Amino acid sequence: MNTEEIFVPHLGWLRLPANDEISKLIHQGVFELEEQIFFHLFLRDRDVFVDGGAHSGFFSRIADSIVGDSGLVIAFEANPTTFELLSENLSRSVTRSNVELCNQALWKDDGEILFQSNEAIISSFDHVTYVKSSNTIEVPSISLDSYFASYSDREISLVKLDCEGVESHIIEGTKGLMSNGKIKCFLVEFSELNLLRANSSTEDLFRVGQSHGYSFYRFDSSTNSINKAYFDKPIYYENLLLTNDLDFVSDRILTASPKAKRVSKDLAAKYKVNLSTKKILENYTVIQSKAELSENNKTWAKKSERLLEKERILSENNKTWAEKSERLLEKERILNNKLGIELRKVKRKLGVFEHTIHLDGQEVHVDKKIDICVQVVICAAKPRIDVLKFVLESLNRQTLERSKWSLCYINNAPDDQEPRKLFSKLNLGFDYSLIDEPRAGLIFARLSAIKNTNAELYVFVDDDNVLDDNYLEHALQVSVNRPELGAFGGRCHGIYEREPGKWFRQLENYIAVRDYGENELISPNDPEWGPWEPVGAGMVVAREVCQKFLELYESNMHSQALGRNRDALMSGEDTLLARVSYSLDLKCCYIPLLRLEHWIPPRRTKFIYMCRILFGHGSSFYTLQKVYGEEHYTITKRYIAKKMIYRFATKGRSGIARTFWEIGYRKASRRGDRS
Repeated sequence: MNTEEIFVPHLGWLRLPANDEISKLIHQGVFELEEQIFFHLFLRDRDVFVDGGAHSGFFSRIADSIVGDSGLVIAFEANPTTFELLSENLSRSVTRSNVELCNQALWKDDGEILFQSNEAIISSFDHVTYVKSSNTIEVPSISLDSYFASYSDREISLVKLDCEGVESHIIEGTKGLMSNGKIKCFLVEFSELNLLRANSSTEDLFRVGQSHGYSFYRFDSSTNSINKAYFDKPIYYENLLLTNDLDFVSDRILTASPKAKRVSKDLAAKYKVNLSTKKILENYTVIQSKAELSENNKTWAKKSERLLEKERILSENNKTWAEKSERLLEKERILNNKLGIELRKVKRKLGVFEHTIHLDGQEVHVDKKIDICVQVVICAAKPRIDVLKFVLESLNRQTLERSKWSLCYINNAPDDQEPRKLFSKLNLGFDYSLIDEPRAGLIFARLSAIKNTNAELYVFVDDDNVLDDNYLEHALQVSVNRPELGAFGGRCHGIYEREPGKWFRQLENYIAVRDYGENELISPNDPEWGPWEPVGAGMVVAREVCQKFLELYESNMHSQALGRNRDALMSGEDTLLARVSYSLDLKCCYIPLLRLEHWIPPRRTKFIYMCRILFGHGSSFYTLQKVYGEEHYTITKRYIAKKMIYRFATKGRSGIARTFWEIGYRKASRRGDRS
């Protein structure tokens, strides 16, 4: 490998591969400014730093200059040739024993993997591969969990990962360290194309990080701020922070030493000058190339025509290949979907269920002979105790065998202890748990239930729902016989303490009172909004749908605006939970066999309350469209005025109330446009 020496400000001389892409950027002074500044501001004396994919040691040298004699730098580089450069560069400034160099590939487990070694000009793009060829070598692999087994007393301040697509696999190999809070922060460089090459994706990377309680963030060196990064589409190149302690990282940035701040400021100034010079030289090169081309215009034109023809043929071939791939992938998706549904059907026919019982918040190991498979969930904040008593008594009358289900009651107002007193008074013949959720809002209560329980089937019951005696039995039977269903519900009849006006009956479906008759309604193959999607009252949801809903909520910021919270009559979280089924190739369905009664107090039948309910529905629908990336409606004041006049003339009070749906939608869309 041909090499050259390059002087780097604040770092010294480095020996790098000649004409390598990274070497050129370092020589030009425009190599990863944001990351260099973050290193200087974040790292401290005595820190432990891990360099995954260290290459020639650029960032290891920066870290070594900061962490000092009491710190520790561990650099991993799989390519034996590049590892020699790494060793030389680290030995130049290191005369102490605080550096460990590992000629191994970081991976999710220990062993050996194939590694593709490229030509010298792109040595920085060496990567793990799954296909053996003339330029692949076998290299030893190790996980960070395994490597740090003997460092139980040390905490890793920063792990840099630049491993050309296998970053999510490496993070999987740190789950022990992450679960124990031993890694404060990752700096992950990745691109969608590299991740796809390694059988992964940006979405997988976000999912793996979040599965261990960590979140991704962007560092802005111009303001020294850290902002949450969300997955909404593939990211084709970026360096992101991954941490479970944002306060720790932010505090370090804000309290960096004066020296670190001076170095950061100097790096930014040099980067600006170097970038400007680089652009001038590139423009000069373009002008020079055009001049040369103009002198040989005819030759250039002929060559261009031949190249364009080749490109056209290649494009046609690529198009044909892409269409074939799409068809094959669609066939594979359909087949996997069918196999998954059949597997669920077989498991449920055999009575193979997974469940964890929680008794008063404590996990209890269940005898294998007890096949509990249904988790009833009640989420409530200061409910009417007399109504809640009817709800619990209806559960006590359920015909489904007691060993097959349990109740999880989420108290969304922990200061209210009346529900606990009621549970202690009643002679309930079923297992139950009581869990406090301090965050106000129905969606947080539902998420708490999903996180604290584990069942094949969830039945969400409101604190004013009285189930038919056979509701749970029918729900389980439908789930066993119809494994293609992800979420379903049935009839909800209203019990009114005071008979409402005739105008109100036209709006009943907005307060979860509905009856679509004796025939089932199932979602079409191309999912649409429709009556087949269950309301929250009595909604039955498969476990995998609940888990996917949890992932969606944590990765999509728009979903966090849904759900009722104190006086805000937002909705939509029930619809979102049901519609997650579609992303798993499952369906939603209206099952008339399932019946319950919904207790309606007088205040919920008042005109002003219904206007607020419709306003919340309209606002929530706009948010749901943002979650799904759907095109928004344009609703003008003129349109609303005309609708209100027409509806008042034809429907009276119910028509005016309906218009508040459009008002809520318009207000939410205008607020969204401003943000």
